[in-house]
Amino acid sequence: PATPATPATPGEIPGCGNRTTGFSVSTGASCVGNTATLPATPATPAIPGCDSRTTGFSTSSGVSCVGNSGVTTSVGTSATYNFGTKTLKNGSRGDAVKQLQMFLNATLNLGLKLDGILGPKTIAVIKKWQADNGLVADGLVGAKTKAKMNAMVQ
Repeated sequence: PATPATPATPGEIPGCGNRTTGFSVSTGASCVGNTATLPATPATPAIPGCDSRTTGFSTSSGVSCVGNSGVTTSVGTSATYNFGTKTLKNGSRGDAVKQLQMFLNATLNLGLKLDGILGPKTIAVIKKWQADNGLVADGLVGAKTKAKMNAMVQ
């Protein structure tokens, strides 16, 4: 039988690097609880649509800007999206779906309305994205799809 991979250090989650949020790029497991060596001053992801503001609300998602760091969250930075822990599918609703919509807008320039409702048109886009990125094109946004999406913004 195959021997499971041993982490480089105790508490390190393979595929998470120094991250403690998001999902492992190798296993799809949550990076919450990862104890790999973290940078001295880790960056806190900015809230999209808040720019450098720490008051008021995001112009793109409507969430509060309290706690915003001002770090840009465009693709290519160290920010990750919070897609939640549940598998997102047709009919899913909530903040995790808004995060998915923001990801798709940022990476594919779709201009989706950030309404937090996952519908059939977005599912079709997700299936194409999954196929283009070597994943099973089932339209379900589970651990592997979430990990692959967050790996794109690392």
